[in-house]
Amino acid sequence: HQRGDSGKKAATSLTAVPLRIGVTSEVKMGFSIWNLFKVGLLLTNSILILHRRRFLARYGLDELNNMGCDPSQKPLQAQAIGLLQAVQYLRVPVIGVNMLTIVFEMILGGT
Repeated sequence: HQRGDSGKKAATSLTAVPLRIGVTSEVKMGFSIWNLFKVGLLLTNSILILHRRRFLARYGLDELNNMGCDPSQKPLQAQAIGLLQAVQYLRVPVIGVNMLTIVFEMILGGT
C-alpha cells in the first residue's frame, strides 16, 4: 500500500514576505548588540512583574529570612533571592529605558 503525494506537506519559506508583485522583503533577525539589549530588557521586565507575596512566597523566594534554613546551605536559592531583590531597585530606570526603546523602535522601524 503506497501513500500518494497527498500525505506530504508542502515546504514553505518564512523568510520572504511578498509585498507587491515582484517585490519581496526578507525578514532578518540578527544576533546583534541591539537584540541582546532587548532580550536583557525583556528579562528584567519579567523579573520586575513577579509579585513577592503572591507568587514568590509560594517558592520561598520572597526574602532570605523566609528560606527556612541558613543561606549558606542553599547558595543558589540565596543568589536568586538577592537578584530578585536587587532588580526591584531598577523599577523606575527600567520604565524610562522601556519608553526610550519604544520610541527608538518606532523611529527606526523596529528591526
